[in-house]
Amino acid sequence: MIGLTVISLWWLRLEQVAQKAPVILAMQFNTALCLVMLGLSFILAAYGKTLLVYALTAATALVAALSLYQDLSGATVGVDTLFNTPFVAVGTRAPGRMAPNTALCFLLSAIGIALPRIRYASQARLALGFIVLGIATVALLGYAVQIDRAHDWFGPARMSPHTSFGFLLLGGGLIYLGAGRSANHVRLTIAGAAILAYLAVLALTYLEFRAQEMRLALYPGEGQQTLHTLSTLILVSGLIYLSLAGYAFWYSQRYRRSAAALAASKAELAGIIDNAVDGIVSIDTGGTILSVNPACEKMFGYRRDEMIGRNVKMLMPRHYSDHHDSYIANYHRTGEAKIIGIGREMEGLRKDGSVFPLDLAVARISLANGVFYSGIVRDISVRKRAEAQLLEANGELEEFAYRTSHDLRSPIASSLGLVRIARDLLEKDDHDMLSATLRRLETNSERLEALIQNIIAVTRSRLLVEDPVRLSVDAVIAETRDGLSHLEGFSEVRIECDIEPGLWLVCKPVKFRMIIASLLSNAIKYRDPDEAEPRLLISTRHHSGTVRIAFIDNGLGIPPEARPMVFGMFRRFHPDRAFGSGLGLYILKKSTEALNGTVTYEALEKGSSFAVELPQGETDADAKHPGR
Repeated sequence: MIGLTVISLWWLRLEQVAQKAPVILAMQFNTALCLVMLGLSFILAAYGKTLLVYALTAATALVAALSLYQDLSGATVGVDTLFNTPFVAVGTRAPGRMAPNTALCFLLSAIGIALPRIRYASQARLALGFIVLGIATVALLGYAVQIDRAHDWFGPARMSPHTSFGFLLLGGGLIYLGAGRSANHVRLTIAGAAILAYLAVLALTYLEFRAQEMRLALYPGEGQQTLHTLSTLILVSGLIYLSLAGYAFWYSQRYRRSAAALAASKAELAGIIDNAVDGIVSIDTGGTILSVNPACEKMFGYRRDEMIGRNVKMLMPRHYSDHHDSYIANYHRTGEAKIIGIGREMEGLRKDGSVFPLDLAVARISLANGVFYSGIVRDISVRKRAEAQLLEANGELEEFAYRTSHDLRSPIASSLGLVRIARDLLEKDDHDMLSATLRRLETNSERLEALIQNIIAVTRSRLLVEDPVRLSVDAVIAETRDGLSHLEGFSEVRIECDIEPGLWLVCKPVKFRMIIASLLSNAIKYRDPDEAEPRLLISTRHHSGTVRIAFIDNGLGIPPEARPMVFGMFRRFHPDRAFGSGLGLYILKKSTEALNGTVTYEALEKGSSFAVELPQGETDADAKHPGR
């Protein structure tokens, strides 16, 4: 706007302005034109118009360079009046010529704006802006304290006040770009430029006084001593100011580095805490929560703002929270620690009211402004479940080993005895008794084979690794029926199926087939011989992503006293009816659990009802087995 206004005044050739406010026309036409071109360059650079920026800055640099050449060489190339013939000459050595300091600032500004994105471009732009800002500040201060040397490098050519203001804006813009739009860096650079400008004006003032002192030396008198004293004071004050400014700069840089290191350390610590898997909570000496990390929010189900400022007892079950305040008071009074610096297992209370086991480690942290406590909390629910499952598995393994060894020894010992009896009967030629003995030996061998098959099934259910696939429930049940059709009594049982058409689930195929086979074979083996029409109903239901398969029969059922341990190992409920190892229902339960399902037993007035519920699984398994 400054440049456009001055250009308008030169074009309109207003004599009244030249007479009443000549300082306005101290900005020459070329100066105003270059100011407008650099202002446009800044705007176009923001919109990425690179070619136009290069054209405008090149034109500005050319005009400024030619003006400097004329001042240094004394030659005239006609650039001063190329675009406008001045009607008045104010503050210039030749009509229309810009001052040397003005030309230098235009040249430096044009270079700074046009710098491409190369290495060290930001530093160069920052330095150029620093110089331009310093020259403009010196000129303005010169007008303020009436020191002509500050704006008249080669009198009478001078940088006008409004030109100086324009260069303040241009220099500040270059510093802003060079500092990467960092507000702190911009403020620091501008402050440095202002200090140097002040020192430059101070130096010019000192030189002015020295010149006056030299002139007064030609005419000795009382004023000479006073002038000498003033010049000395200016010099000393300048040195003191320079020392203080240097110390302030050094201290500010040191403080800035310390602040940056502290901020980086704080950010690093916050990153570690916020990304920690364990919950981290800090409290004051009264138990008020000061801070929590995201893991703590997830663990307890509260938002951060719901915990900050409240007592930490909100995260504890009643049997812990009732003693918390007294524990803290006792620690402050006696210094006796029960958790601090030691750690222990305890329980936590979630927002939904559920209680869960956790590991807690507490540390006391003393700072200059007081004491607080930091606690690290780890949810050990998974570990506790794993430990319980491990203890249960170890108990089952011990029982399994004991019962298996006993059940294996018994038929083997019996078979060895029968072999000896058969040898004696063979020597006596007693073929009738020999035939009966061999039948008993065959029965023992069949029992031994059945036991071994069950042991293999148990091992398979534990160790077999399978990928889940999509299975048709109806097809698996039909295949299993065909596979068990050789069982004794199979044809006596009337099997009815109520299966949803097209019902499928995604699971491990071997385990699912073991479940169906176990339920179907039990219904056949333990049918009621006194029942006129043994029946088995197989029904399925699908609801909310769960498949329910029920086997309902009118067989012998399970005696009331044995029902609490119906899925235990080696539980034989009708040993007189059919031989078995007592592992069938145990294998059924473990196979169901391996598929993340459940199995339930319900005693009926006549017979039994077993129901297996399994998750249907994800449909993306179709892609693996599209033909199933």
